[in-house]
Amino acid sequence: MDELPPPIAQSIKSVEEANSVLSELEIHLQDQADRLLKKSYLLGALTGCEVALLFSFKGQVKSYASPQLEPLITEKQAKDLFTNLLYGQKQPAAAATGDQAAAPSADSQLLKESPNGPAPTVGAPLVVDDVTEEELDAAEYLEDDSEREKAFKSRYVQLHNDCVRVSVVAHPAEGADVFLLVATPSNKIFSFTTPKLTPMIKTPIGQNMIKTFLNAKPAPAAATSSS
Repeated sequence: MDELPPPIAQSIKSVEEANSVLSELEIHLQDQADRLLKKSYLLGALTGCEVALLFSFKGQVKSYASPQLEPLITEKQAKDLFTNLLYGQKQPAAAATGDQAAAPSADSQLLKESPNGPAPTVGAPLVVDDVTEEELDAAEYLEDDSEREKAFKSRYVQLHNDCVRVSVVAHPAEGADVFLLVATPSNKIFSFTTPKLTPMIKTPIGQNMIKTFLNAKPAPAAATSSS
């Protein structure tokens, strides 16, 4: 077979290299997403907050939700809304981005006061600190009020910034979509969403679902029997 003309050969090589980079990026992002899920669990376990996190990149979705918010990930109406937002019509170009997407004033104040500083910008290293299995196994609710408040401020801001970092440093043509919702025991809501998923907490249907799930009484624990 004759060799391909240089322009065509170069074009094929460029496509192969791009696919290779994207594949490596996908693998890397999935790993970073797993770390975000672990951090979400830790935040809830240590502080008593309800936490929901959804990460989507190129059709692959990962999610975590604490018990009270689990229906936000599992119930048909919520899943249908997420699916429509992710794969349906594109959102208006004017949609907010980053922590402006749906961050209430409590978010802005907490981020401003945090020693961790503001959220990272494009070009920041895309490496989320990992969580060890030992940390996950040892996670227990912090009974001391001051320790719990300190842990919340530190861990929420860190998780928020990691979500921003993953969403803005991802492949420019097909960035990652992220939805983060945190509800404290005192009913303060903290959130971060990328534009596609902003309606989940900006529209009446999304707000009503979240309110319903948070206000629902926990289901009684299933009875266990011993033989």
